[in-house]
Amino acid sequence: MNLTGILIVQLGTPDEPTGPALRRYLKQFLSDPRLIEIPKLIWWPLLNLIILNTRPKQSAKKYARVWDEKTGSPLMHYTQMQTKLLQEKFPGMPVEFGMQIGNPALLETIKKMVAQGIEKIIVFPMYPQYSATTTASAMDCLGQALMKIRRVPAIRFIPPYYQHPAYIKALATIIREQEAKLTWKPDHHLISFHGIPISYCQRGDVYATHVKRTTLSLVK
Repeated sequence: MNLTGILIVQLGTPDEPTGPALRRYLKQFLSDPRLIEIPKLIWWPLLNLIILNTRPKQSAKKYARVWDEKTGSPLMHYTQMQTKLLQEKFPGMPVEFGMQIGNPALLETIKKMVAQGIEKIIVFPMYPQYSATTTASAMDCLGQALMKIRRVPAIRFIPPYYQHPAYIKALATIIREQEAKLTWKPDHHLISFHGIPISYCQRGDVYATHVKRTTLSLVK
């Protein structure tokens, strides 16, 4: 009997809101060629001599403002909750999560799943809209992890779900719940997404298109 597991793939989070932890996180994050499409000879000195000597301390202060005393990193906390809730939905399938950056690393999570006897893994990237900077980066990271293990399980990726009815319904529900807490009715709703350089879109990244389709589906 082939055991199937679900692997949630998340970007990752620093281990703690400190300068050294942010330096480790940013070094790995900003070294991803999917994210930074600048020639390495130009980017390496900028990253290692300037950015990593100034940004970590600044970023640590911002992370400290959202870091919860009990639950720690918000991203880690909510990823753990998602994993737990998904496990309740699929009690017969082991559900784990791994981070592209930081801990628990994808490699360690996959090793854990393989040790459990899992032979098929459904990979669920936490990126509704496709972008080379996110979804493709997650695929790269997973591929690099698989290169380091001997018994490679069968892999299936969940495709982008930017217009999936369940995703749109979840967004609409959150908006309505938050709106119900207001003592006034808003005239407009402003929807904000992460951005990517225009040049990436001009070279074929479909992220902007997916964002527009998510927005149109939500408006309907």
